[in-house]
Amino acid sequence: MKMQVEIDDETLDKVFRENLTWHISNVEEDLKLLRRINKLEKHQLQDKEYFEKLLPALKIVGEYFGVK
Repeated sequence: MKMQVEIDDETLDKVFRENLTWHISNVEEDLKLLRRINKLEKHQLQDKEYFEKLLPALKIVGEYFGVK
């Protein structure tokens, strides 16, 4: 069975804002934890580098959608 549901733009923007807020918060927390570790394992170092690049991008998108 296939269903199609229409979602208005305001609702879609609200859901997207909440999702961005959640992701920004989690990336910030993960970065805080990783920055406290003196000797990072290889996968932790990769995560840290990725999150350091991802966070500014998420914040730019968040500003567009009104995430504070």
